[in-house]
Amino acid sequence: MLAATIGMSGVLWAALVLLAPLLAHANFKGVVVLVGVCALGSVAYAALGGLLGILRLSELRFVMRRQPGLTSIDPGEQP
Repeated sequence: MLAATIGMSGVLWAALVLLAPLLAHANFKGVVVLVGVCALGSVAYAALGGLLGILRLSELRFVMRRQPGLTSIDPGEQP
């Protein structure tokens, strides 16, 4: 996990250096660029986690699958 974190940090640092002029202003373009940088960090971390064997898609699917017998706490989904 440390390698994925360091890799993500490097990607984010490079993106912030390249996009600094766009991020300097609090306008619509700056907000869109900031959201893009955040998304880039997430994608970089997931990609590095997958490449380094930290994250397995099969385990993620198992965790995300609703287990039988469990009910949702969402009032809109209550029977």
